[in-house]
Amino acid sequence: MKHLFKLLLILSMYLWGNSALAAGEKVLFLTTVETDPVGIQIINNARAEFVNAGAVLTEQPVLGTAGGVTSSTFTAADGGAYDLVLMVSVFTRIDPTNWTVINNAIATRQANSFVMFIDGCLQCNIPSNVTQMFNALDLLSTANITRGTTDTPPLFANLNTASPNSGSFSGLNPIGLLNLTYIDGVPKDNVLYLSRDATAPVLTDTASASAAIFPIKDSYNGAGACVIATADASPFQTPNAYSFNQGRVGSAYLKAAGFGGSCGVNPQVIKSFDKTTIAGGETATLTIKVNTTSATPVTGLRLVDNLPSPLQVGGAVTSTCLGGALNAPVGGTSVTLTGAAVPVSGCEITVPIIWPESSFCGTAGRTVINTITPGPAPTGQFSSDSGQINTPTSASISCQAQKVDLVLKKQWVGVGVLNDVVTIPATTGFTNNTTQFTSTNLNTDNATTGAAVQVAVGDVGTLPAEIFSTPTSANNYVASSWVCSDGQNPAIIVPQGGQLTVPIASVDKTLTCTLQNNALDPVVDTTKTALPAAGTTVALGQVIEYTLKTKVTGAPTLTSINLKDTLDPGLTVNAVPNGCTQAGQEITCSLPTGTVQGEY
Repeated sequence: MKHLFKLLLILSMYLWGNSALAAGEKVLFLTTVETDPVGIQIINNARAEFVNAGAVLTEQPVLGTAGGVTSSTFTAADGGAYDLVLMVSVFTRIDPTNWTVINNAIATRQANSFVMFIDGCLQCNIPSNVTQMFNALDLLSTANITRGTTDTPPLFANLNTASPNSGSFSGLNPIGLLNLTYIDGVPKDNVLYLSRDATAPVLTDTASASAAIFPIKDSYNGAGACVIATADASPFQTPNAYSFNQGRVGSAYLKAAGFGGSCGVNPQVIKSFDKTTIAGGETATLTIKVNTTSATPVTGLRLVDNLPSPLQVGGAVTSTCLGGALNAPVGGTSVTLTGAAVPVSGCEITVPIIWPESSFCGTAGRTVINTITPGPAPTGQFSSDSGQINTPTSASISCQAQKVDLVLKKQWVGVGVLNDVVTIPATTGFTNNTTQFTSTNLNTDNATTGAAVQVAVGDVGTLPAEIFSTPTSANNYVASSWVCSDGQNPAIIVPQGGQLTVPIASVDKTLTCTLQNNALDPVVDTTKTALPAAGTTVALGQVIEYTLKTKVTGAPTLTSINLKDTLDPGLTVNAVPNGCTQAGQEITCSLPTGTVQGEY
């Protein structure tokens, strides 16, 4: 076939046009398994050509396998249909059973477009490949399509610019070919590329074509898929034809299969948000636009848009499409339009959406993507009686980051005990947690503040319980709960060891949670008892024992305490306890400053 020929190209003789890329179109790549190096090269180049042009390509090398192509072959991974089925075969025979399935897929438009580069392979003696392709073209067309002659020298085939179906291929004019089999009996408007040295326009009703195009309106009387066929795979052969064609074939064919392209596929759905970012509780507008190139309204419009969580319909939904049943309840998560028609100018569905305030967005924000996957029911979300562009359409919107700076603060109030020390453990459960720190009572109204951390609105975490380095020191204070305030909104009270939910009202503010220890005031009670008890008659010389008891409760004493007891002149003091002194009849007992709780 192609081993002995070299195509010498003088690239400066031709203008390389630029075709817009139809990025994202779903392409099913059906091939035979090739073992010859040239065949492998052609398959590899065809794959790279369409991927580099922006196609999302799924490859299945099953054309040579009996039963390798089934109806399910034409269902994409997303459950929808493909925009384009690319068929490339070089030396290996295509199993005839697969042509039956392919012809049915074309007739029922299981994909929008079928592109065939089926080689005649003169050295292989497998004429059935191109014969079956010609049969497929004859089935879909009202014309009598037959196999033409073979043109073996390298050639540049000019685009039939007079054809209304040629617009997508202006950037691929001419196309380099080699060992071509012509397609005969092609109606002039279906001639895509002309025969050797021919130029537009075609002056006869039918002609021989290097490549033929049958848009949807000409395929099975408007019911079938668009088909673009070439009885040659050499446009992808390196260094011959592909050196000239590279970078232009994929873009042209994807453009033809896209909206407004030569294949005549419509309508198309696209969508967008009017904002890129919103805050929780705010609204935005989603616009779903349905475009058409039809000169008459397109009937049978069906559209389903399932909003991604947490988006909800935030108001009344409107449609400029013709008729149909529109269902989009406020507070719901889906928009459905059935039984409508698309006017020639296209139409729009306008959806107010809301990101609920209760759906928190975290410290880094959050983005959701809203996608419609075209295709008929039950799995497809966009279709019409005329078919549809099958490329999914998506729009994204983000919720602003909802950040709060969280700070823990330890406050000492009152005198208390100098150098009492507490540890404030780390918080737990938040997006970010505060770290442990210590605080020392300086016998003033002093405070210690820990390092701030950034937490998210809606975070739920635990505020710790303080730990005294000397556990009994806790008895010197009245410990409070955490009091959390951002300085503007009402404070939140959280017990030690309790949970805090970060409020949305504090977004972009500093929320300071303060744990306050109020020093207890010391309380001193003194009692005096006698033995024998007061009121008892005693004898001369009898010993009377007096006991003074001082009880300290609350905080340690702030000053020294002096207890004085003056005895009756008729009594003689025999002894005084340690810590007490005698001056005449006056007994003085003292307790030093800082005397802690207890009885003395």
